[in-house]
Amino acid sequence: MSDPPVLTETLHGQSNDHNRPVTLINLPLEIILKIFQTIDITRTDLLQLSLSCKYLRLITYKFLLYRSVKLTSSSSLLLFLRTINEMRLLLPSSPSLFHGGLLSLVKEIEFHCPTDQESDEYISNLMCDIIYSLPNLQHVSLCDITGSVKLPSKRYGYSQGGGFKLRKLTISARQFSVILLRPDLLLPFGKVEELEIERMVIDSKSFFIPENKAISEADDHDHFDSLSTTCVSLSNCSLARNCCEQMSLCFQNVSVLKLSNLTTYLDIEMFLTVELPKLSEFYLDLNSKCFSGYDSLEVQNINVGNINSNYGYYKSRFVPNFYLNYTKFSFIFDQLSEHQDKIKKLVFTNTSFTNVKPITTQEKDYTTANPDYDLVNDNCAKFLRSISNFDHLEFVMLKNYKLHQARSRDDWEKLLTPCFRAQGGDNSVVVKDKDSSLLYQRSTV
Repeated sequence: MSDPPVLTETLHGQSNDHNRPVTLINLPLEIILKIFQTIDITRTDLLQLSLSCKYLRLITYKFLLYRSVKLTSSSSLLLFLRTINEMRLLLPSSPSLFHGGLLSLVKEIEFHCPTDQESDEYISNLMCDIIYSLPNLQHVSLCDITGSVKLPSKRYGYSQGGGFKLRKLTISARQFSVILLRPDLLLPFGKVEELEIERMVIDSKSFFIPENKAISEADDHDHFDSLSTTCVSLSNCSLARNCCEQMSLCFQNVSVLKLSNLTTYLDIEMFLTVELPKLSEFYLDLNSKCFSGYDSLEVQNINVGNINSNYGYYKSRFVPNFYLNYTKFSFIFDQLSEHQDKIKKLVFTNTSFTNVKPITTQEKDYTTANPDYDLVNDNCAKFLRSISNFDHLEFVMLKNYKLHQARSRDDWEKLLTPCFRAQGGDNSVVVKDKDSSLLYQRSTV
């Protein structure tokens, strides 16, 4: 959506007038927004700011106050729905104020389901009424979902003229609860470009449309209409063994798959068996519980027979558990390497190389006499070597790495050498800090 004419003219006029004093309203729009993003400012503060002048009112309404709405209770839903109805009445008298009124400014909305199960149906209808009233909505978040929450079967995507696509849908269950994903949570939204699911169990019925809720536009489909979905993000989710075939049918056009905070590495193994013909980018969280959630006795059992597996020593040096436990789940990365021709970009999130050293000798020369050879360094080299045939590798750090352990370019080169492709041309290797700043990038010819 383009900027309102008043806002655009004001920005251009101020940027060309060098005689004005430097004040908040004279700053470029990008800087003003950055200032508001870095300070702790409440919605009450934004409302007060919007009363100061017309220019700040336009900025506040368009980019800050109404762009993202968070509704945490049934009373807040009722209040916002009342505001929507009032805006509908005012819109005919001033249709050009914000290019369609304040309703067109809302891009993201977040709902938190109440704990009262008796009001679930009532709240669900309120949520859908609000969603259907926002013409430019791009991201819907349904948080704290319980097993009793069911949304009306009316499809949001088709109610907006058939061609509308919701950019992102986020569904997360209430913490410490086990909820089965059901079509009732998906059907109202029709086509979703990016689907994000958190703390839910996915089985063969998660994307199945029951006969009594069949939709005329989808008579030829027996599953959730997700052919337009290109990105799927799953956090702390589990897969039932009978869901792989259904997911393959649903996500035929998915090109990006993101897995994070997994509790068992067996789920990763199941994800790798799902046939996603267009998959090209794969994200994996290396700080997931399935990689790090082992106690000292389990680590000793994993590394039985290795004289260098001193668990207490490595813990005192804050060495990542991923490398201590690598032998337990190394087969996962062997299976992942079988998809190297299909996956063009492999990204590891929440990665840590704290106190991990490179092994400079050849594998055949690894001996306990080598001071650089120990359990952690050896497992790190094996891990990097297992992914060396992917075209593009990217590591995103768990913490702001440059603040507590700086490495030079040569240090990164030595550490990451095992993942450099030896044959078939150089592969791209990128290391980014938690804030996305670049730490290392391998130059490819």
